[in-house]
Amino acid sequence: MILDLSDNKLSGGLPDCWSKSQRGIIEVPKSKRVEDTSSTVAYTMKLQSLHMRNNSLSGEFPSFLRLCKQLVILDLGENRYSGNIPTWIGESLPSLRVLRLRSNFFDGNIPIQISSLSFLQVLDLACNNFSGNLPSSFGNFTAMVEIQEGSKPMLSNISTGSYYEESLLISAKGSDLEYTSVLLLVTSIDLSHNNFFGEIPNEVTNLSVLYFLNLSGNHFTGNIPQNIGRIPSGYQFLTFNDPSIYIGNHNLCGQPLQDCPTHKPPHQEEEQVDEDDCDMIWIYASSVLGFILGFWSFVGTIMIKKDIRISYLRFIDRTFDWFIKN
Repeated sequence: MILDLSDNKLSGGLPDCWSKSQRGIIEVPKSKRVEDTSSTVAYTMKLQSLHMRNNSLSGEFPSFLRLCKQLVILDLGENRYSGNIPTWIGESLPSLRVLRLRSNFFDGNIPIQISSLSFLQVLDLACNNFSGNLPSSFGNFTAMVEIQEGSKPMLSNISTGSYYEESLLISAKGSDLEYTSVLLLVTSIDLSHNNFFGEIPNEVTNLSVLYFLNLSGNHFTGNIPQNIGRIPSGYQFLTFNDPSIYIGNHNLCGQPLQDCPTHKPPHQEEEQVDEDDCDMIWIYASSVLGFILGFWSFVGTIMIKKDIRISYLRFIDRTFDWFIKN
């Protein structure tokens, strides 16, 4: 159920013999043994936790993992794996809660099938060569949308015994944090230092119980989704009812602070800006036109009416004399 080979000097790839019926390498009960023409074994391995981080393992994403239907935690970080994430991951690993492929040489797009991992709560693909747009289906990770108390696949018999305690390294806020007893409460997405481009999908804001999100070191453009700055709810945030703990974060909104503002649709805001610009143009145009009409009306009247012209010139002379005397 557990295999932890982290922090060694292992190299090469994981052997295919893990998925073949070779006596002496892996013992399969007769009740589980079903052979086909390729002599592979169609059975479900009972592996729940696989940690291989910080080695020199290479090759493509291990294909035997599609047999591990009960796999909950998969950590292949800090190795030399390459190639794509296989599309079968969403169907073949239905219980997966942690997928950590950090610091490898994986490339290509993220398959949309990854959103089928409804129990996924930690996704760390940082420091690879992934590219393309983020699919809108990123907002479909059920375990990050709402609290799924009692419905998530648990690490049965893994963390309960004194011989082993499940742990996981999560990079957040510039440092590596090791989670053990509170691992069940952590939700995190780290896609930093890849080659993703395009806009950040608005569906990311559906992940209301997501605690860590790192998209830095990519080529994203456009706007940050408007609703991304709400205060999370659930788990330990339920005890944070004192507004004073959020002092200094002026743009946060939601309970226990003021309600988040409702934003007008973008086209309505653009229409409002256009109307304001038109009003200012009319004000300036009216002022200029009024000045021109008034000036030439006055000058024209002086030029046409002799008595008015004489009175105006006398007024100027008297005004000039008054300034000289005073």
